[in-house]
Amino acid sequence: QRLFDKNADLFPIREQGGAYFVPKEHLPFVVKVEGFLQSLGGKVCRFPVASGDGVATANKSVADAVAEGLTELVKEHEAAVEEFGLTTHQGTLESAAEKIKLTRIKIEAYASYLDDRKDMLLASVDQANAKLKEHIADLTGNHRVKIGQPVA
Repeated sequence: QRLFDKNADLFPIREQGGAYFVPKEHLPFVVKVEGFLQSLGGKVCRFPVASGDGVATANKSVADAVAEGLTELVKEHEAAVEEFGLTTHQGTLESAAEKIKLTRIKIEAYASYLDDRKDMLLASVDQANAKLKEHIADLTGNHRVKIGQPVA
């Protein structure tokens, strides 16, 4: 899972974990992980997203999993921003700004999986970015402070 955190995205499809949707953009990485695990005697069970009669149900399930995963990511950003205080290091603030920016990029990249939820998620991540900027301004007393690249 740590390798996926750095190289791809996993979206849980069961509350208990253990089963994930991985966007097709990351298939080459999944194949590498599968090969590695097989060399250790393990396995990865992969199932394609249904087509034909099951496509509507499969698409809704995928949209739910991706939207819930991205929503949780935005919530993590918001919680992190709330924890910042006067002793928060500049690097921590910049890292938070970069993570928010990356989440916005992910939302746009996975738009085809999100159905009609893309705009709501973009609004949420933009709100998290605005909270970060506001929090930085409050902490520094400078409402013109710019940390990292703003998320447009």
